[in-house]
Amino acid sequence: MPRPRRNKRRSLFFLFSLLILGGVVWFAWSLGAGGSAQKDIVITEGMGAGEIADMLAEEGIVRSGLAFNLYGYLTGARARLQAGAFTIPARADVAEIVALLTEGAGVEERAVRLIEGWTIEEMDAYLAKENVFDEGAFSSAASAMRKKCALHTEACAVVGTLLEKTSALEGYLFPDTYRLYADATPEDLVEKMLIRFGEKTEDATFQSSLRASGRTLHEAVTMASLIEAEVARPEDRAIVSGLLWKRIDAGMPLQVDATINYITGKHEPAASAADLKINSPYNTYLYPDLPPGPIGNPGMGALFVAVSPKDSPYWFYLSASDGTTIFSRTFDEHVTAKERFLR
Repeated sequence: MPRPRRNKRRSLFFLFSLLILGGVVWFAWSLGAGGSAQKDIVITEGMGAGEIADMLAEEGIVRSGLAFNLYGYLTGARARLQAGAFTIPARADVAEIVALLTEGAGVEERAVRLIEGWTIEEMDAYLAKENVFDEGAFSSAASAMRKKCALHTEACAVVGTLLEKTSALEGYLFPDTYRLYADATPEDLVEKMLIRFGEKTEDATFQSSLRASGRTLHEAVTMASLIEAEVARPEDRAIVSGLLWKRIDAGMPLQVDATINYITGKHEPAASAADLKINSPYNTYLYPDLPPGPIGNPGMGALFVAVSPKDSPYWFYLSASDGTTIFSRTFDEHVTAKERFLR
C-alpha cells in the first residue's frame, strides 16, 4: 500500500525539480545579450526600478523586464539605478546594462517640446527663448540640410525626393517632445525631427489612407499644415479637409487666412484687405489650388484627416472666437455667419 504514495511523492519531487531547473534556465537566458542595435535611452527622475525594467524590455534592450528586476533585487542594484541619458551598446547583457545604469554613465540632457503647427521660425524662437540654441541657429540648420545630405544620409532618405523639389523643410520637421544631450547641435535636432517624420508617416494605416486618397505625400503634408493652422477642434477637421479638397477639385480658391499670415508673419484671425492683395503663390485668395508647400509642421492628427476627408454639403467655413467652426452651404449663408460671429 505505501508504494503508490512513495511514487506520488517522487513524481511531485521530480515535477518540482523540473520547474526549478526551468526557472533557472529561463533566468540565465534572460540575463543574456539583448538588442542587436545600440540604443539611446533616458531615465527620468522619479522612475522606479519596475518602470525602468519595463522600458528596457519594450525597447528590446533586455530579454525580460521581470528578469532584469529580479537581478537588480538579488544584487542590490535596484536602489542604485540613476537618472540620465544612456547609450546602451548592442548585445549588452543585463550585468553590463546594470553597471552602466548604476555607475553614473548618464550625461546631462533636457527635453524640448515643439508644438504641432509651429513654423520653423516659431520653433527657432522657442529654442532661443529656452536657451537651447542661439537665435537663428535652428532655422539656419534646417535651411542648410539640403547641402549637408552627405552627412545626414538617414534623415535625407526619410524625406526622399522632397529635397529635389524645395530647399525648405517646412512641414517635414515632426513636432514632438525631443530629448537632447547637453552638447547637441541644431543639426542634431533637425535630423531627429526628419527621422521622426519618416517613422510616423511610414505607419501602415496612414500609408493606406494616403494611397486611397490619390494625393501625394507633399500635397497631404501641405493640406495638413492648413488644417493645423485653421481648425482648433478635432471633430471639425475632417469636414474642413473635405471642404478644402472639394474646392481644389472644383478650381475654387481655398481662401485660407492662415496662408496670408504665413506670408506676413502675423497672427491675425482674419487677413486685412491690403494683405489679401499680396502677390504670392502662398496667397490662397489670389491663387487656386494648394500653396507651393506647407505653412507649418503638422502632427499626425492633421495628417490623418488630410488623407481621410469627410464629405459634407458645405463649401465655406469660419472660426468663431471660441474656436468653434461655423460651416455654410452657400456664400450668402457664409456672409450671414461672418456678420454674426466675427463682428
